[in-house]
Amino acid sequence: MWTIREGTTFECADCGHQTSLTSGTLLAKTRKPFKMWFRAVFEISTRRTGISAKDLQRIMGFGSYKTAWSWLHKLRAAMVRPDREPLRPFVQADETLVGERARPTRSWFWWPPRPTDECVSPTPTTTMKGDKREPKVLLARAALAQRQTNRKRANADL
Repeated sequence: MWTIREGTTFECADCGHQTSLTSGTLLAKTRKPFKMWFRAVFEISTRRTGISAKDLQRIMGFGSYKTAWSWLHKLRAAMVRPDREPLRPFVQADETLVGERARPTRSWFWWPPRPTDECVSPTPTTTMKGDKREPKVLLARAALAQRQTNRKRANADL
């Protein structure tokens, strides 16, 4: 056996079969140096919350998003053990509990409270801070609340 093409390809002295160290691996037919691949493995494996293809593109200096996306998917697929056993109902991983916990009663999502009968004026002049909805929606909601108030007053008079 001897090397050809600057030591990257090996040829069998008996049969003449040529092969490389990367053939049959995820690094097969790559034109990037191994150092870049190892840097990408480091960046992907050290991030606690994971990494996006856009972040990998920025860190590695790739010219295209497609390259970063394909590298990320190749490396993620290589990190999965095919003989792994399924997760149990209760799992603890890196200070994070997954499964068998009740969800919080309050959602993280905040939306301005709906107007009540006591706080609605027929034509609102100001909106809540940070409210990006169109004034038409606010006016329609205020008009609906006003009609409900008028109906309650009419029913109370009967």
